Amino acid sequence: KLDRWRPWKEDVEDYFDTIRPGMKQWLKVVASKEGDVKEETKNQYEALLGPQVINDHVMVWRALKGLTEGEARKVITSLKEEDGFKARQRLHQRFEPGLAARQWLVLSELGAMVRAPAKTPGDTRSLITELDQKIKQVEDITCK
Repeated sequence: KLDRWRPWKEDVEDYFDTIRPGMKQWLKVVASKEGDVKEETKNQYEALLGPQVINDHVMVWRALKGLTEGEARKVITSLKEEDGFKARQRLHQRFEPGLAARQWLVLSELGAMVRAPAKTPGDTRSLITELDQKIKQVEDITCK
């Protein structure tokens, strides 16, 4: 789900980094690229993180396939080869923009509550309940 994308992504990156130290950093590099990662970049990070991190694309793909379901799993299995780094990149491209848009939406809804002040004590109670709900939405989507 879109609202669970960021915590899930961080958990998966931490999991991979536990298995292969440096993998989290490499996954972030891969996700930030638009297309294929250039050979020069691979060589630079291979020297920094080691060849196992850069060459474990099949292990990453299989793990992502096992850790996803629904639309995210379709994104991963739509790749012709078992390239976990491309799969991670496609997941990032698919879910990150939607999450950013959703964050703006819930933040603007929270800010819009100022425009409708309560006129009675009953309205105040209703608005406080609504405010609590909006704050929870903001916390869930921003992880803050």
